[in-house]
Amino acid sequence: LIMLTNGKQIAAARQLIGWSQADLADRAGISKPTIIRMEKDLHSVKYDVQLSVVGIFDRHGVEFTHRGVQEKSYSIRHYNGGEGFRDFMWDVYNTCSETGGRICLYNARPSNWYKWLGQEWYEEHAKRMASLGDKIEFHAISQEDDDLFIAGSFGEYRWLSKDLFLDKAFYAYGDKLGFLNFEKESLNIFVVEHKDFTRAFCVLFDIAWDYKTIIPPQQQRRVR
Repeated sequence: LIMLTNGKQIAAARQLIGWSQADLADRAGISKPTIIRMEKDLHSVKYDVQLSVVGIFDRHGVEFTHRGVQEKSYSIRHYNGGEGFRDFMWDVYNTCSETGGRICLYNARPSNWYKWLGQEWYEEHAKRMASLGDKIEFHAISQEDDDLFIAGSFGEYRWLSKDLFLDKAFYAYGDKLGFLNFEKESLNIFVVEHKDFTRAFCVLFDIAWDYKTIIPPQQQRRVR
């Protein structure tokens, strides 16, 4: 990471992604007065605080140069817990409403969506996604015999045999590729925004879809 050279870079970075001083303070876990002080006099705060702020911007797609700030050519975002999962699903909807295109969900266990989002919240999300109509093409691969097709109103499911299924999910949408790690008591999601990696994943997804999956009986009418 390239470190800050002056406090004006912080204000410029905030403006680039539309954050207020309070927004940055909340995400960095420091007080708003500290942010204000940093922007006026960078060296009035400790180095570890500066490093924390740089790291926050780095995770949200902004990098510092020797003279200013710029958007990264790729970005990595981290979401965690139920609130983070809802933020992630909003990003899926917002991205797809802007760009349309394919959505590829691999190793989906639909019950995790209900568990971490709540059934009512997810059903509202499903309505939003269904409203996009032909703008999107949604394919999901879940474990054999899992018949909870919660995205059935706007997508198509296929099964992967139990011996091949791993409980780690991958979610491709737009130019973004999400890695979803569901644990019993925790959830972490990392999203890489990188067009070439996302396209490469979708190629592998299609190979699995065409040659390794089973069409569930409930879905067979849709593919005839």
